Amino acid sequence: MNKIKLNKSRNVPTYKPIKLNRIYILQNVPIEKKINPEQKQELFQVPVFIDIPIASNRINEKSIYADIINRSRDPYLTSSRPTNAHETTHDLNSMIRNSRRNSNGLYVLNGKGIVIENPNIRKSVVAQYIPVSLREYRFKTYITGSPDWDDTPTYILDEFVAYMNGSAVAVEDKKSGKAVGQVDEMSGTIEFSFYSIALAMAVEKHDPSYWNSNEQFRISMNWLLKRAKDIFDSGKDIPEYSSRVHQLEQTIKNSPDAEEMRVFIRKHFNGIWLN
Repeated sequence: MNKIKLNKSRNVPTYKPIKLNRIYILQNVPIEKKINPEQKQELFQVPVFIDIPIASNRINEKSIYADIINRSRDPYLTSSRPTNAHETTHDLNSMIRNSRRNSNGLYVLNGKGIVIENPNIRKSVVAQYIPVSLREYRFKTYITGSPDWDDTPTYILDEFVAYMNGSAVAVEDKKSGKAVGQVDEMSGTIEFSFYSIALAMAVEKHDPSYWNSNEQFRISMNWLLKRAKDIFDSGKDIPEYSSRVHQLEQTIKNSPDAEEMRVFIRKHFNGIWLN
């Protein structure tokens, strides 16, 4: 989808970090069955969040959609609810990003945002870590394309979170009985999971100092991938949203050219998308 461009002249507030307990519980999953001992501490932490306040009461309902739209001063409202949520997430990400230097912002619902400093790599480097079998139609647009964002590798996470938020709205709307049409957000959530993992692979290889020292990046990656999988699992069997998602789910598990990514996932992300 079209990404809202960075507006460096826009006046935005500086958001303050919230002091939160860095504990993230995987509900109903015994630790000894799911978490490798050396990964236990990091996987059970959450990122440092910042508070994103309500900007309006434009949408008068209690929903994920309202949570996103009402945080923006200028929300996108000209398409379907999942698409509006996706594009407005970009606007919120931009607001956070514009209040920081060399960092990107990610709005992750419930009034929480994440700030991640950009590693010292180019976005275009990430392409070589994405197996051909996992390169879907968005690959040329967002990974090898979008050259204006090549100095902002966390642009990939911006898209990742926008697709997640759009998917979350799509699933909630369907389960609450709202009329829905064919929605492609779900395939974007799984596709960008793998592109984001490739980003982490590129960072480990080309900016090892950042990878080893930037706890916020590593913890955020774990947290975002777990959230993406939860959203995906909640909606992957809804007929309007399924499209190619089941094929992608099997490709990461079985395709020979994805073995290097599987090794990385098992080492750093406890086998997410492989179990």
